[in-house]
Amino acid sequence: MEEKDTTSFITKWETTAPEEPIYIGANSDYDYDFTIDWGDGTVECIDQVPDTNMFEHTYSAPGTYRVVIQGRFPAFNMNPVFEFSDDEPKKLVGMEQWGNIVWQDLSYAFIWCTKMLYTATDAPDLTNVTSLEKTFHGAWLIRGDLSGWDTSTITNMAYMFSYAFTFNGEIGGWDTSNVTNMTGMFLRAGAFNKDISGWDTSSVTRMAYMFDGAISFNGKIGGWDTSSVAEMDFMFSSASSFDQNLGSWDISSIDPIRTDGMMHMLDDCGMSAINFSKTLIGWASQKVQPKVKLGAQGLHLCLNDNDGIAAYSTLKKSPNNWTIKGVDKKACD
Repeated sequence: MEEKDTTSFITKWETTAPEEPIYIGANSDYDYDFTIDWGDGTVECIDQVPDTNMFEHTYSAPGTYRVVIQGRFPAFNMNPVFEFSDDEPKKLVGMEQWGNIVWQDLSYAFIWCTKMLYTATDAPDLTNVTSLEKTFHGAWLIRGDLSGWDTSTITNMAYMFSYAFTFNGEIGGWDTSNVTNMTGMFLRAGAFNKDISGWDTSSVTRMAYMFDGAISFNGKIGGWDTSSVAEMDFMFSSASSFDQNLGSWDISSIDPIRTDGMMHMLDDCGMSAINFSKTLIGWASQKVQPKVKLGAQGLHLCLNDNDGIAAYSTLKKSPNNWTIKGVDKKACD
């Protein structure tokens, strides 16, 4: 019985015409020295990255091919392929195995691989990786299990799952203690609604656009440590299911001078009058930065909610001088 290959990095590609090429993106900032089996009987040893930052292979016949890589392959990056032709990443239809590759960078790895199915059951070696920026950006079909990933070295998760429309993986156990940038992490990730309440966000400084348009998300994240966060603009904009009390969030680091602060943060999200009131009451009790612009288009306070209206007034008047846009006050049952 042939022993199963568990050490190779394996992907699946599909061509639809004779003499059609595929392109595997790389990053010339790193050294490569690997063997690649293109799945059609062609095996190559490669130790130089082309000026295009793409490894190219042409298949004589249309079909589906498993591409197997072994050796030093420190970065997989489909961004140069996408920039070359936005149709090319669609040929990557399967991510099957990470193997024992020691990765150094997975940012932009599967960007706009809109047809890729993720079936890998192992986890990548992220020991030397700090950035997962846009790793699955535009990977519409990703539904795989990423729960076993060791993310303890990661500092950048910006736009990691943006436009990953079907992703709803169990990632609540991830170590996020070193992450500083979560900008747009779940932007337009319409299916995502897993429990990430336990994430350590104490190092995060940027959360702008994090759940913008994430229409299913309603995670209980009111206990997050946001004491270092300077940017929350558009954070929950159009997150129509989101209805949580954020009053316990420490917003003392919001910087309305150097950043957009809280502009459009809560616009058209699903926050109820009760939780909006509790949020404002909690924030009004803190020492906050002055002249913050908070977007709350579509939200309202109840006319009989004296505490909520008082908190609203406290934030708007001196010394806070906040601008809170879009809030209605109306009668509630």
